[in-house]
Amino acid sequence: MKKTTHESGDAVNLATLESMITEVSSYGERYNPSKDALKITALTELLNKAKNVSALVTEALTANQIATDTRVTAFKPFKPLVTKINNALKASDTSTEIEASADSLVRKLRGERASARKTEEEKSTALAEGKSGKEISSAQTGIDNRIAFFGQLISLLANAGTYAPNETELKIDSLKTFLESLKSKNNAAVATGIQLSNLRMERNKIFYDPVSGMLDIAKDIKTYVKSVFGSASPEYRSIAKYQFRRKRK
Repeated sequence: MKKTTHESGDAVNLATLESMITEVSSYGERYNPSKDALKITALTELLNKAKNVSALVTEALTANQIATDTRVTAFKPFKPLVTKINNALKASDTSTEIEASADSLVRKLRGERASARKTEEEKSTALAEGKSGKEISSAQTGIDNRIAFFGQLISLLANAGTYAPNETELKIDSLKTFLESLKSKNNAAVATGIQLSNLRMERNKIFYDPVSGMLDIAKDIKTYVKSVFGSASPEYRSIAKYQFRRKRK
């Protein structure tokens, strides 16, 4: 699984902090800051927290990617199935009213418009008549919308009284099972996405919060080493090479 640029940047920052802590630890008793947050024990604790939350983010990212991919796969037969359903309905002894209602739902499920887009001239004429020239999109193809509209279509078919195909995949019970499967896979993708978002926020706090965050602590380490050993010292020149990147807001 390919990591995002942000994930890669966080991994680099974490590795950089670990190298910096290893180096100042090698100074032995010469590294003796008065600030508790800069002491080796505190730095080690911070590093462990950063490692733990980073590992959890990686696990959550993987889980979310799997859940999202599974949802995509589950929706692949969706449009062809809707077409089959609509054709099966039209092949039955259903009323024109039921067919019209089904057509409306099918258009929404396919992401099609009920009417052609207005031309610029038609929009100008509408505005001149005091009407809105804006068009409301009928392509309500968001996942939640598709699930909701598919549920409405199944309800319409079940109550039509004439929809009774012989094909197993088109029967009402099969459609209900398919709908529940879509709901389940969508819920999994949403839940893992929320978990990933929460863990990223926790990680960002440990890494980037002002004062107590990893990057500000690293900056304070440099300042302390500079004050003790001097700006021209090999210790400071070595510690100054460690560079961190902040996230862009």
